[in-house]
Amino acid sequence: MTTTNLRFALNTWQHLYSLQQAITQTDNLTGNRLLVNGIIRNEPLFDRHDMPISICFLQSASPPYRKTADNRIIVGQLSRNDTLHADIPVDTNVFAELKKNLVEYIGLEGIHIVVTAGLILPANGWQQNTAADIVQLDYAMKGDGG
Repeated sequence: MTTTNLRFALNTWQHLYSLQQAITQTDNLTGNRLLVNGIIRNEPLFDRHDMPISICFLQSASPPYRKTADNRIIVGQLSRNDTLHADIPVDTNVFAELKKNLVEYIGLEGIHIVVTAGLILPANGWQQNTAADIVQLDYAMKGDGG
């Protein structure tokens, strides 16, 4: 099985800290949810059109990960519609580290967080309204300077 990599820089992220907001939100947001957004640009897979992407990390006591036939962990599925979206469960320690890194680096001038998602695409191609397994999800801090 081959892996296709998609890369994008984070544009925004959201994490809810208000219990009052969580109670009144229709989707019942909690502090256990972290949403990151970006745009995949100039990707041949999408006919070189910009494709918005959002990944929601959900804090979970014991995430239910599956494995591929060659024993790689499937961390979630990336759904393709007019945009790309994934809900990815992560354990408490991973969630805390991810949140800490975002808070520390996303607001720094000249620093960009670049995400690489490794996908196993369906054999018949990645059509609208289908999903691809995510077997890699890395993020790195990159500076503007050379």
